[in-house]
Amino acid sequence: MLGRGKENVVAPAAPGDPGLAERPLAPTQLRTAPAPAIHKRLGDLLLEGRVITPEQLDAAIRLQKERGGFLGQVLVQEGFVTQNQVASCLVKQCKIPHLSLMDYDISNEVLLLIPEEVCLKYRLLPIDKLGRILTVAMVDPLDLDALEQVRRLCPELRIKPILCNWEHFQLVSQKIFGQGKSSEGQQVMTASSLGLREPAAKTAAPPRPAAAQPVEAHHGASDAMDVALQDALSAMAQQQQPARPAAPSFSVEAMTVAMRETLREALDANQRHQREQESKLSEIAEAILHNVQQSRHLVETSVVQEGVRRDLSSAAPNRHASVVPFQSWKGGKIPAAEAVESREEDARAMEALYSEQPLETLTFANFFPGAANAFTYSLGQAVAEHPGRDYNPFFLYGHVGIGKTHLISAIGNAILEKHPAQRVGYVSASHFSRRVQEAAREGALELFRENYFHWDVLILDDIQFLGGRVEAQEEFFHIFNMLYQQGRQIIIASDKAPDRLGLLEQRLISRFDSGIVAELKAPEWETRMQILRHHLETNAGALRISDEVLSLIAMRVSNDVRKMTGAFRKVTAYAKLVGQEISLEMAAEIIKHLHLQDEPA
Repeated sequence: MLGRGKENVVAPAAPGDPGLAERPLAPTQLRTAPAPAIHKRLGDLLLEGRVITPEQLDAAIRLQKERGGFLGQVLVQEGFVTQNQVASCLVKQCKIPHLSLMDYDISNEVLLLIPEEVCLKYRLLPIDKLGRILTVAMVDPLDLDALEQVRRLCPELRIKPILCNWEHFQLVSQKIFGQGKSSEGQQVMTASSLGLREPAAKTAAPPRPAAAQPVEAHHGASDAMDVALQDALSAMAQQQQPARPAAPSFSVEAMTVAMRETLREALDANQRHQREQESKLSEIAEAILHNVQQSRHLVETSVVQEGVRRDLSSAAPNRHASVVPFQSWKGGKIPAAEAVESREEDARAMEALYSEQPLETLTFANFFPGAANAFTYSLGQAVAEHPGRDYNPFFLYGHVGIGKTHLISAIGNAILEKHPAQRVGYVSASHFSRRVQEAAREGALELFRENYFHWDVLILDDIQFLGGRVEAQEEFFHIFNMLYQQGRQIIIASDKAPDRLGLLEQRLISRFDSGIVAELKAPEWETRMQILRHHLETNAGALRISDEVLSLIAMRVSNDVRKMTGAFRKVTAYAKLVGQEISLEMAAEIIKHLHLQDEPA
């Protein structure tokens, strides 16, 4: 999709296979690549970045062997580096993103993808799942064993590791996995868990042995009986212990009643579960039969529609995409050379229509900010110098025809020039909305999002055209969040300030206001004269037009640069037509016929 500034991702050869050459991977085939061991790789990265000294690395490795843990934690504890320095090194050298788990809301559905023991063993947490991409926050994102374990658990997903602070992991994992447990991490058992009445004096029952697990209805009646018998025997064994002054006593009759009730409840639960399963299987069978019938009907309908389409296309030209009326030129036969040239021009026109790249001709060199827009122009240059940092997102607004598209395209071209590896994409809001509709109609919304997830710089023009288009706003919201969280630059242009875009959702507007909002104003008279002189030098050739005529055009059209340059072109076209220099009176007459009202400079 992006023709310029696109990085080629190379897949490493399989270990032990020297004959397998490295090959480029498509963006949809990207997977997490193996990384070297943390105790070696992290030390090398920190040494290369001159964050630590070799002596500090040797000392940290010795302490790691004594204490355990991972190297980055030891370096931070010993004061050799800070957590931010380790994170910055990994983000810079390995392109591994970094986030704070303290402010991240993790859903239970995502947490169920990886068992608790795996999370605690490898110090990782699944935090987000978007399509086939599973984002995993890891204290050690270079741990090969951890990555391989996650891949085995989620073979259908692509794993995206993200660095997190190990202190934050301890707090968040304790909050997620530590609820409902005692200080030793074991389940607490009370008298009510045995099915007995609670004694008058509230006293905690002894903990259940580690081998005993809570009974669940779906395990079946036999499992429920075994567990219930184990609970009863455990309770009887506890009764045989020497009585303590404050300990409650339980009668054999009460234990017998409790055991019977437990067995009865387990059997009833098992029968209910079986009935529910039978009902669900029946519903699934009916749904499959219905889907088969619907599919057969759709196939038959599509065959009929295809036949009708062929008949209509052969009987009459398509009203929306036909060039048949133009083939009547020269007796209905176009010369071969002209036909080839026409097809090439048509292909270039279609490529320009669907291109998602900034126009190469719109640069900072041919943009004239003047005094009115000097600050906004400087902001644009700062965004191009350091994309994704202090000026993200960058929201530019202003009236129609004053150069917003020129400035945001100039930012994109400057980024490509300064950072050739950056993937810069430009798209208008109307084109974005049309692509959302096509993707939804074809069931390809995940592939649509994935395309934009590979962009390093997203330039969206005329965002006001997303107003009222709920589906397009929803997709842009998710794309905006992902790119922003990954520190990628977002540039947006509009004809109004964010707080005046009434048809956009408030959650989008608040995100725009959180970045840099800059206004592009109409240029003053001196800048308009500079723009007209530039057009005269580059487009008029040998034609000469006096400064009085240029001043007249600049005075008559003051709030729309595009309309001003249009008036200039009409004046120069008339001058070429009559073959003489245009006088001030003649220019005034031409502008008068253009129905341009006098406007204050």
